[in-house]
Amino acid sequence: MRRLLASTMSIAIAAVVLVPSVVGCECAEDKRPAKERIKALPPSAVIASGRVIKVERGSGGPYDPYTTTFAVGRAWRNVDTPTLFLFSNGGECDMGFKEGKEYLLIGYLEGGRVIVRQCSETLPLNDAGPLVKALGAPSYVPAPKQNPSIK
Repeated sequence: MRRLLASTMSIAIAAVVLVPSVVGCECAEDKRPAKERIKALPPSAVIASGRVIKVERGSGGPYDPYTTTFAVGRAWRNVDTPTLFLFSNGGECDMGFKEGKEYLLIGYLEGGRVIVRQCSETLPLNDAGPLVKALGAPSYVPAPKQNPSIK
């Protein structure tokens, strides 16, 4: 009986410890129309499209915080510069930015920094058509000389 109880407790503890790492990275899908999703973003939302230039991790580990250098192609909210520095806490649920790839960035201003989280609706630009359309005309487009890394 003690053995059965010990086995059951071991399984329960393993489930509590391991399951969040498996399902903790999933984001609830927002099924609202794109215009409603954009309208619901807080005033601190940073919205821009562009290309990832560089991803730098703290000491190089997969769970270290990282900084991403982002070349702005167009911007809709809280951006007036051709380059942004994005910050993330890292971990297994990070954004997984790839250098050279284009994104629609939806981050948040916190303490003077642009913070990006996995569930912030940042998407590869190729997958962001409805959101880009809902955003309408950008409020900022850097001059070509300001940002030659954007086509």
